[in-house]
Amino acid sequence: MLTWLELMEDASGAELQARWPDWTFLSPPDFTPQRTTERNREMMEFLTLAYKDRPAETTAKGEAFLGLKSLLPFVPDEHLSFALNAYLAHHRAETRSDRIAIVNSQIDQEITLLGSLAAPHATALKAWRQLACLLPPQYLRQCTRGPLLQLRQSLYEQHPKEAPFKTWASSFDRLGNALVSQKVPAADSVLEEVRRVVLTRPVVALPDTWRHIDQLIKTHRLGIVQAVVEERRRLPASLPWVNLHDVVAQGIKDAAMDSMTPLTQVANTAVDWLAEIEQLNVDETLRRAVQTVDAGQSLGEPKTTESRQALTRMREIDAQNDHRMAALQAAWLQDARPADMVVALVERTADQATADAVSSWSVDRLLAWIEGPLAQPANRAVALDRRRVAQAARRSRAVPAGPAQPPSQAAEEAPEDPETLAEVDHLIQNGLAATAEFFLGDCRDLVTAAKRLQIPDKTVRPCQALLADLKALATDPTTPSETAARDLLARAESALDALRVSVGHARTLDSRLQRFQDALLTALKRNPIVLGKRHGGEIAFPLQPVEWGDVVQRLHGKRLAPSHTLWQDSTTRLSLREDQALALYVTASSESKYLFDVSVHLWRRRAGCTTPPALSTEPLAAMNTADWFDTYIPCLVLHVPQAR
Repeated sequence: MLTWLELMEDASGAELQARWPDWTFLSPPDFTPQRTTERNREMMEFLTLAYKDRPAETTAKGEAFLGLKSLLPFVPDEHLSFALNAYLAHHRAETRSDRIAIVNSQIDQEITLLGSLAAPHATALKAWRQLACLLPPQYLRQCTRGPLLQLRQSLYEQHPKEAPFKTWASSFDRLGNALVSQKVPAADSVLEEVRRVVLTRPVVALPDTWRHIDQLIKTHRLGIVQAVVEERRRLPASLPWVNLHDVVAQGIKDAAMDSMTPLTQVANTAVDWLAEIEQLNVDETLRRAVQTVDAGQSLGEPKTTESRQALTRMREIDAQNDHRMAALQAAWLQDARPADMVVALVERTADQATADAVSSWSVDRLLAWIEGPLAQPANRAVALDRRRVAQAARRSRAVPAGPAQPPSQAAEEAPEDPETLAEVDHLIQNGLAATAEFFLGDCRDLVTAAKRLQIPDKTVRPCQALLADLKALATDPTTPSETAARDLLARAESALDALRVSVGHARTLDSRLQRFQDALLTALKRNPIVLGKRHGGEIAFPLQPVEWGDVVQRLHGKRLAPSHTLWQDSTTRLSLREDQALALYVTASSESKYLFDVSVHLWRRRAGCTTPPALSTEPLAAMNTADWFDTYIPCLVLHVPQAR
């Protein structure tokens, strides 16, 4: 239910990680009678204090006592304090009944499968119903499965000729014979891996797994097993062990249902998909952990103190990084007008990449300081608080001397002098100009694409009508009023969204789109994602012009798992902050003379919101646009070649 925080640092940067114990019911610690008595007393003291001011919750306290009494023998001393706090958090959570149902369902299915073999483990399985509820939400299903499947494997080794295992023996023999007759490389290893796959399938998935294995025997595609084993070496170390066999099962399923795609490609797709899911789980678990620590939730000691120290240190590192970028920004702002800013920065740094990074960092920080997007309709737009922006800018330039606090906890400062306020004007104008320039290019591209695809003029006209005003704003952001400029950006954003939605789809085959998506994920792995980066490599899957609409529908505005590390420059690795995310943006053409581009954009969460970037936990899910917004800051641009 709860996790604690740890910080991993190296020369390139720091990464905050959420951790929790490796809970299991299979090997309970050995306590002396005296220590057992002491632990029970600690539990009672904890419950007494927890319900001291809740006299009406006698029943809830009693239920918590029974749950803790059941799981306590399986909790090591080092995690006792954490377990007490985690169980209480679970017991009081609104999601409690849902979590219990998930855990009980998996345990009940396993008991049904094992039959009488499960009887000697009844007490431990009863404790697991309570202990598994301490697992973090994103890992509840797979980590509840883990010890259950270890028990299944152990019983299989002890009782291979008893039900349910005796019925599997002939199937394994038939598979072994097929591996030999079909001369599958590493046949013994493949047979052992398939045995592990079967022994780790959820009960409800077993019939389909056997059916898929039979299909591979018929189609001579058993090589998929070794192909996935080779590919899974690149999966993140955080992955629960059962998922290492899940990915082989997925490869078996995909290869059984698709007899045409090369096995190496099938394996690569299965591993990429699982890696995306795992990184989404890692990210959401970390976000919840940070929120928990910020909210003051007790994790027990020493985990509460250690987590606060880790989060404080991470924010110190963020502040130091902001200070470094702010120093470049300050030099950049000394004498440059908005239209000349990037040129001036290139002259100062002799490095276009650094110029792009500082310019993009400036826009991102501005959006953080104003707590929202620049695009804002006139009827909702309010004048930007320049004093607040100036204070935030000054804080970012100050040398961090102590623990950095979340923005909401930063102390108010004295009014800024005119020179600083003038710099703020430049920052705002730069943000308006940069966003207008992006919309201008996107409008031009979309209008051209719409004409090529014969979209009706009435649908294209709103974008065409904005071209002149966007060009003027991009060239000189000082001319219109701030409210008018923000309203123009809002109208452009709305018109672009409407035009994208109106573009017809060529109904490209799902298999073809999947192969394009696989090629995209491969390109993402090979190209660094850098703040402000406006170039990148090629997606090795050519498309026809009419297929652009299908790619938009499938990938535009879809969240990218944070495994794709964001860099600030060639040496500094960034950890995405809890209010940042990455998502895909599909352009309508390419400046590099390719058919079109798929970019990676930085997104931000709106002030006061706490929801995750995407409401779905699936990979490449649609972004949560109600609470998050696109900064239109590129971090990578990948090019799509045109099919001949």
